[in-house]
Amino acid sequence: MTLFKTDLYSNDPFAGMNSLFEHFNRSFGGSFGVSSRDRQIPVNLYSADDAYNVRAEVPGFSKEEVTVELENAVLEIRAQKKSSEDGSTNSVQLVRKITIGDDVDPQKVTAKLENGVLSVHLPKNEATKPKSIEVS
Repeated sequence: MTLFKTDLYSNDPFAGMNSLFEHFNRSFGGSFGVSSRDRQIPVNLYSADDAYNVRAEVPGFSKEEVTVELENAVLEIRAQKKSSEDGSTNSVQLVRKITIGDDVDPQKVTAKLENGVLSVHLPKNEATKPKSIEVS
């Protein structure tokens, strides 16, 4: 079997510029902004018959700095930290929006933050759960 690496940006004439800007940004400690990829919260989404489960990585954030909202079938996870060093205020904000579906019961959604991992449990409505039908 032959494996080969493909370049997803081979047809993108601006791919080299993105790499250059990211290198430039890292050289100056991120003071010129960060690409949207660096600002998104990494998540894993699991689906079961009765619920969706989301695990998001938010290391270094306390539960007071993390908000979870569900509106119009979109789950938004936001982690925001404000710190003051030497009189200047720096703000770090991470955001992730995930389209879940209309089958979630918003009254039963729970979220728990433990050791930098946010777990969100989104139970499905009873009417939308799969039902087993006996064949006669």
